[in-house]
Amino acid sequence: MVTIDEDLGRSVSGTVSRPGFESLFAQLRHGLVGAVFCLEGSRLARNGRDWHHLLELCGLVSARVIDGHGAYDSSL
Repeated sequence: MVTIDEDLGRSVSGTVSRPGFESLFAQLRHGLVGAVFCLEGSRLARNGRDWHHLLELCGLVSARVIDGHGAYDSSL
């Protein structure tokens, strides 16, 4: 399990890069992630576009998204 926390305190303004989030997407694209655990999805993705892109990519690689409310399989 890998904890990605290097984006803490970074704005969603779009002018600040988020290397942790970008690393997560790269690892998902390479099939290295089986599940994404988050306390709150809005804190992970920071905006709707990123959240939907994350769910779509997880569905394509059959990775689960797991938060405090449950586990989601967006490949179904």
